[in-house]
Amino acid sequence: MKKFFKYPEIKQFRSIIRDVHQLELNHKTLTFHGTVKLHGSNGGVILDNATGDIYCQSKNRTLTVEDDNHGFCKFVQEKKENFRKIFSMIDDLKYEQIILFGEWCGNGIQKGVGISQLRKMFVVFDMAIIRDEKLTFLGIYDIRNANDFENQIHNIYQFKQFKVDIDFNDPAMSVNKMVEYVNEVENECPVALDFGIRDSIGEGIVWKYFHIDKKHSMVLRFKTKGQKHSVSKTKKLIPVDPEKIKSVDKFIEYAVTENRMMQILLETLDGDMIDMPYLGNFLKNLNKDILKEETDVMESSLLTMKDVGKNISKKAVTWFKEQMLS
Repeated sequence: MKKFFKYPEIKQFRSIIRDVHQLELNHKTLTFHGTVKLHGSNGGVILDNATGDIYCQSKNRTLTVEDDNHGFCKFVQEKKENFRKIFSMIDDLKYEQIILFGEWCGNGIQKGVGISQLRKMFVVFDMAIIRDEKLTFLGIYDIRNANDFENQIHNIYQFKQFKVDIDFNDPAMSVNKMVEYVNEVENECPVALDFGIRDSIGEGIVWKYFHIDKKHSMVLRFKTKGQKHSVSKTKKLIPVDPEKIKSVDKFIEYAVTENRMMQILLETLDGDMIDMPYLGNFLKNLNKDILKEETDVMESSLLTMKDVGKNISKKAVTWFKEQMLS
């Protein structure tokens, strides 16, 4: 049976602040490296060391050519030997499986961003080996070598990158610099620009801190999106002021946005056509996402999911039906 490996959650900045304070670190100033967040569909290419088989997955499931996601499995099957050459460069490592995590993006996958004007391509942003079903992520150097440009296989580190030092004793000091970088990406996508597409919108930045020593490895990730792609409706791109979310109606306006609902819908459909049988899973996934991402905001506003659940469903059902008719 082909195994599925879920990519770790990319958190919000406020969640990373909480996580860092809970870690036993010798210092609280960490350097995060930023790469362009691509607006496509999450995918993975896996090599099973025991069988030599190469297969692929979407964000939520393994794929077949008959049950595909925007043609990703077909692409991987056609480029199987190209992926095998990439995997062969790191065959000195002992593993049960090895996986390239990346974004399947380009024309016909998403709309409204610069890379939507490009040919479909797979852009690797992480690589992990699996032992005893546990993922161990490899460093940036290994990811940089995961490419075959002539065959539409790229890696995110070939494009423009960013860097910010965050003092977690005073994290607000880094916010202005991160906002500056996010606005730069949103105003002109660096990835699209490298392919000759000018003045096009980018989605945002994924920030990563990677640490490895003899005892353990640790990866911290968070995302910052421009206002046009933020799943929460806030004028501040990174920090959130929970005190302003004072009522159920204001929370619904803040949390149940077009961008969030579209993101959850695409993840729920996973390449299928929108239809009423998907409504239940869409609502379930939307509520789950809001609970995961916005619990701290609700708690600060003295709200619970019981308080807001009915209103979330009301707005989401209306929106879902509108998408069916569009």
